[in-house]
Amino acid sequence: MGKMSRFDLGIVLLMIVTITSFSVKANAQGGIISTIAGNGDFSFSGDGSSATDATLGNPEAVVVDSEGNVFIADTGNNRIRKIDTSGIITTFAEIGAQGLFIDTSDNLYVASGFDGISKIDTSGNITTIVDTATIGFIGFEGVFVDSTGNIFAAEGGNGCFVDKIDNSGTFTRVAGNDELPCLFFGDDMLATSTAMSFPESVIVDNEGNLIIADTKACRIRKVDASGIITTIVGNGVCGFIGDGPATSVSLNRPSGIFSDNEGNIFFADTDNHRIRKLDTSGIVTTVAGTGNIGSRGDGFAATVAELNSPEGVFVDSEGNIFIADTFNNRIRKITAGEPDQEQEEGIISTIAGNGNAFFDDTIGPATDVTIGQTDGIFVDSSGNLFFSGNACWIRKVDTSGIITRVAGRGFTPECGNFGDGGPATDAGLNFVTDTFFDNLGNMFLADFGNNRIRVVDSSGIITNFAGEGKEGLPGKASKPALQLFSALAFPGDGGPATEGELVNPSEIFIDNAGNLFITELSNNIIRKVDASGIISTFAGTGEFRFSGDGGPAIDATFFGPQGIFGDSAGNIFVSDTGNNRIRKIDSSGIITTVAGTGNFGFFGDGGPATEAELATPKGLYIDNADNMFIADTDNNRIRKIDSSGIITTIAGSGARDFFGDGGPATLAALNLPSDVYGDTAGNIYIADTMNNRVRKVSFGAEPTPTPDVTPQPTPSQTLTPTTTVTPTPTPPSGKRFTFNCDRDFEMGRTGLERLDLNVGESENCILRLTNSKAGVEVKVLTKRKLGLKQSIKVEPEEGITDNNGVIEFAITAINRGRDWVAWAVANENGKFEFNREAYDTGNAWGLMATVKP
Repeated sequence: MGKMSRFDLGIVLLMIVTITSFSVKANAQGGIISTIAGNGDFSFSGDGSSATDATLGNPEAVVVDSEGNVFIADTGNNRIRKIDTSGIITTFAEIGAQGLFIDTSDNLYVASGFDGISKIDTSGNITTIVDTATIGFIGFEGVFVDSTGNIFAAEGGNGCFVDKIDNSGTFTRVAGNDELPCLFFGDDMLATSTAMSFPESVIVDNEGNLIIADTKACRIRKVDASGIITTIVGNGVCGFIGDGPATSVSLNRPSGIFSDNEGNIFFADTDNHRIRKLDTSGIVTTVAGTGNIGSRGDGFAATVAELNSPEGVFVDSEGNIFIADTFNNRIRKITAGEPDQEQEEGIISTIAGNGNAFFDDTIGPATDVTIGQTDGIFVDSSGNLFFSGNACWIRKVDTSGIITRVAGRGFTPECGNFGDGGPATDAGLNFVTDTFFDNLGNMFLADFGNNRIRVVDSSGIITNFAGEGKEGLPGKASKPALQLFSALAFPGDGGPATEGELVNPSEIFIDNAGNLFITELSNNIIRKVDASGIISTFAGTGEFRFSGDGGPAIDATFFGPQGIFGDSAGNIFVSDTGNNRIRKIDSSGIITTVAGTGNFGFFGDGGPATEAELATPKGLYIDNADNMFIADTDNNRIRKIDSSGIITTIAGSGARDFFGDGGPATLAALNLPSDVYGDTAGNIYIADTMNNRVRKVSFGAEPTPTPDVTPQPTPSQTLTPTTTVTPTPTPPSGKRFTFNCDRDFEMGRTGLERLDLNVGESENCILRLTNSKAGVEVKVLTKRKLGLKQSIKVEPEEGITDNNGVIEFAITAINRGRDWVAWAVANENGKFEFNREAYDTGNAWGLMATVKP
């Protein structure tokens, strides 16, 4: 697992070859999400039939009347649609709507942008309340009516104000100032002397305070009874910083807001693709959405579902939450109540490492020492922690928190392959990736770079246990390295393990019978050394692909297997890393998949692990109750599969960063965690690899301090969804990949692809798209060209093609955030088509992105 750089390089090389402490519920709101209207297409159809079969046009608001009828601002179709209690959809009024409000008499108030504000009574009669033709060019985005009939309107379409229209029709400005530009300005002063930035929604809470979604300022603001304005949610940074104290979190274009009878405020955090809640104690939590753009998740807990730029939210009297899932062209509902699956939420803390990347051989408190990148973790029966890393050592943290080096000389250039027969602390190791102790107290090391398994006995002497120390090739030595091979053809099989050849042994596991199992990353096989010291191939043919489920493991194929662990029944589990699966080899040698669909992504918490998505899973651990823990590396999460096969996240918010110590582990940020292990008390330890730390998740045994939700220094979202988003009007399809400007990234694919870009302000990148056939035309789409908000620009939009068929674009960040580009290849008739098969004709495409000098 400290083999990260080697594995990532290996994946690219293989692709090049193939193409040329407390308990809480899983969901803070406790609801299961479902779609109640819209099939995802952008168009108009379906009136008179089931709402789930109808099509909508970017719905922006939703409300529910006292009888349970649902009203939708079908914005793109310039209509208000109604879903009755039997689920049938009809057009209620042919009037454009951006915002909706329904009063206690079931009168519907409509904010129609530049067309003003209207009222529709229960008979369908429309009355114009504000006619923009008579008062000027105003764009109303949100509307609210208080208990005395005063109307409050958010002028987010053109102005930066909130107005009040009383029963006599008199206008009063209640927030914002004509003399100021549309920017954020003026907390703790009179609201009429302040400035806002295109507010899109307004409500009045139970105490009479005016609550405003100051949308482009990325804040929720409050105007109290004395007219003083303050920020109640948001730190002013547009983006996503995990849930916690309201003024510490970041929002990204908040729009629709709603206050329930208990005083909780719900809001659509639109560009974070979440619905969030501010409770009465000032804490913000997410009630729906993972932050990934997509439409999946119906039937699961709302917090593991995907949304796409939701703009409206409403909570009915029974606590059901309705969401205008705008760019998914759907209305979705979170049913009130607790989901069946619970998870124990732990408190996360750092127990080793100070975050620095270098090696420090100091003996002292582990949290003060520089440990560099961390990897394979083991906790012995006494509670001592052992871990390796991207250096040449094994270190120990004892139960008093003191760190010492127990094997290896340290960092390069003292890495090497020497020292057998002497003290382990004088030996040369080479990128140790895993450690495991047998029942006699011997410590086994996966010496990745030396292609060996080595053992340190209880007296501290190191010897070789398996592998000759040279790089073995798949199959017999006379065969080329990338040929496909049959089982039992690997050098050394059937003989002493010390004479066998290993290729990048990654992780190890020892069962109760004394058999040692080894994942060979580059050979794509699992080897076994029995108690008598004889090595054999346990699983895999050496081919790098996915096959074999339901048959003998010896005939199966893997793609860069890494983690390995066994359960109480003698089953062996393997992280089939490149295939984004966890696979099981039972005691009869039959292999099956127990987690992961094979898609690279994050999805499925709260449901069966076999229907979930993983992203480069690495380390595995199984506790005494046969719960499995997975280092879901590129999802920046630790996930758990319980004994019934249900998967949940127990640590990591998905953000690739470092923050959260002292708070709930699921709100913390990890940075490419590569291994996980547990102790006898049920605590979970994480190799938080790129954060250069070992972290601990404690369940119920420690106090709960105030969560630290301030990232250091700036959050960097690395979300890697693999689903196809359905923007409008023409939905591109294909796979998506995430790219950061500070990291080279290259992949080979065919046909239409999408690239997610995580960019920081002022960053400039180069995107190169290469094709094996020069002269093929390429078209680029960005969010701007599809009419959506963008945070990057691509210049020139059609690219520059050189003589080698390389199409190059300059990508510049407009602001910090996440965005995407997509490109399409002309088919053989010269037409651009968004049907993948139309041009997936075998042309080899590669994608490379590098930092622009």
